Amino acid sequence: MLDAAHNQDLPATQLDRDTRRCGSYWAVCQTHPQAERWAAANLQRQGYVTFLPLVRVLKRDRSPPTLRHHVLAPLFTSYLFVQVDRHWAPIQHTSGVRRLLMADRSPGMVPEAAVEALRGVQDLEAIPTPWEPGTPCSLVLGPFAGLDAVVLSTHRNIAQVGIMCMGALRSVSVDVACLVSRG
Repeated sequence: MLDAAHNQDLPATQLDRDTRRCGSYWAVCQTHPQAERWAAANLQRQGYVTFLPLVRVLKRDRSPPTLRHHVLAPLFTSYLFVQVDRHWAPIQHTSGVRRLLMADRSPGMVPEAAVEALRGVQDLEAIPTPWEPGTPCSLVLGPFAGLDAVVLSTHRNIAQVGIMCMGALRSVSVDVACLVSRG
């Protein structure tokens, strides 16, 4: 590994060449439209390490447009990060991949710190929800808005809740964004 003090004295192009010689580094891979996950899966099958930064966004449902869902979408549309080494040529021929962003005749480098910062932000969004089984709540969106409910289970951002509907206790799956605490 290169010494940090030594790195400050080198011009950027020399530093890039030395880092490439030492081993793998991160590069940016452009994918076909809406093919980020597919390209990442295909690259991983080939043995490459990938990182697709995702962000939670609120999207409107197609059937009832008043219903909204939190979904994980790529932070950078049509881009993902791939860890490359001397054997980067097969990446460009992977299904779902449009091209690698190049600097001269080799893939451009992305600082490790930048990728780690993106991972840190993504980890903050993965904080578990406070919806434990047995928590009393009310539904605020969708066809059951205004009904009292109780959380039965949660998985990621989907909660299974019990509501009283048509004279019986019914189990309904809803996005946790549709819930508000009663209490």
